[in-house]
Amino acid sequence: METQKHLAVLRKVALVVLGVGVLDLAVSCYRLSTASVSGQINLSLNIVMAVFVAFYLWRGGLRMASVVRWLSVLALATIAATLLTAPFLQPIGLTLLQMRLETSAFFYPLLVLGFSVVFLLWLARTLGDESILAARAAAGYKRRDMRIPAAIGAGLVLLFSGLYFTFMGGPDAERAIALARDQVGKDYRFQVRAINIMHTPQGRQGFASVTVWNDKEIKTVPVYWKEEAAR
Repeated sequence: METQKHLAVLRKVALVVLGVGVLDLAVSCYRLSTASVSGQINLSLNIVMAVFVAFYLWRGGLRMASVVRWLSVLALATIAATLLTAPFLQPIGLTLLQMRLETSAFFYPLLVLGFSVVFLLWLARTLGDESILAARAAAGYKRRDMRIPAAIGAGLVLLFSGLYFTFMGGPDAERAIALARDQVGKDYRFQVRAINIMHTPQGRQGFASVTVWNDKEIKTVPVYWKEEAAR
């Protein structure tokens, strides 16, 4: 009876995973069909992974169940840490302006994120069902500590956030902002989004993407600079 119970849980999860994969494919196809000619939307390949995972879960794959649960907790911790650090990575004024000027582009990712959180929470909880844990123990598998993926997910976000503050607040970032200001004028606010520094025999080259905004518009300004090599 216990075996049938854990198998029933795994098969329920398999059907839900497959259903989410089909939904993701349908949404991707719809967005592709309604995109402008200049838009670039890649057709999602998540359906392939969904079929792969669902297949092994349907067959009672205890290893697959453990892997999916581990990854779900990792993703949840990553999302939680990202949401906590996000207000420090972007000025609140820019966020409010995006809500007003780019409403659909701003709220669609939030909708997807909300759905993802609910789905991941359900996966982590359902695949942690006692019947599945008992079946794993009976098969000789070690019980996994879910605090490990949670710590890894949160730790990675904190690490990358620290690196972001380090590189986006240094002299290269200041130079990128100055170059962007030369292009658009002083009636904007500026935030560096990305910096790429290359060292070549000819010297040091910098590429950066700077977000500029005022009360009426938001745009991205690419900048480039070069420092001659010392002789």
